[in-house]
Amino acid sequence: MTTTLTGSSSYSNTATSPADGDTRNAASVNTPLQTVLNNTKYLYDHGRVIADSVFSDAAANSATLTATSYTTFTSSSATSEQVSIADVEVGDIIIARATCGALFENSGGAVNVQGYWRLIVTESATDYAGNEIIGTGVTGGTNYIYGPSLFVRRVCADAGTLVVKLQGKIVGSDGANNYVRARDVFIHVQHIRV
Repeated sequence: MTTTLTGSSSYSNTATSPADGDTRNAASVNTPLQTVLNNTKYLYDHGRVIADSVFSDAAANSATLTATSYTTFTSSSATSEQVSIADVEVGDIIIARATCGALFENSGGAVNVQGYWRLIVTESATDYAGNEIIGTGVTGGTNYIYGPSLFVRRVCADAGTLVVKLQGKIVGSDGANNYVRARDVFIHVQHIRV
């Protein structure tokens, strides 16, 4: 009669196998096989990419941001430039990278405007920022940063859903002609269970 073995998520670096002269029965096979099955289940549950998610707004400018505090960009189709990751568990790792064709800061007059951009993970209503790109500043014109990348990495402290967002702001007077923008945005997020 057959027996179904079910793996549990536990790991052991040893397995007991029968030696010459030991009784040959189902237990002599099932015991070491159960250890291998448990190790396989453990490795499946840990150290693998759970999700590989992307946001793409290629060949398009984001909406302009005139805010003096960080705000999430919206795409050319009026959706937020962000990626939502569901089914996150405590201890999971999120690694995100945003690449842009260009970031630009614009000043519509005599005021110096400096652009700031960052990639963040929002987990349980708290923002965790990665690296920040700071423009050189511009007065009465536009300054471009071509081909930049932004990164953020987070070891999750809470279970649930989190969001990776591209944000920007300006330092200087806000106004319709003083703004930052992103072009050709691509956000790639890997969700890893360890």
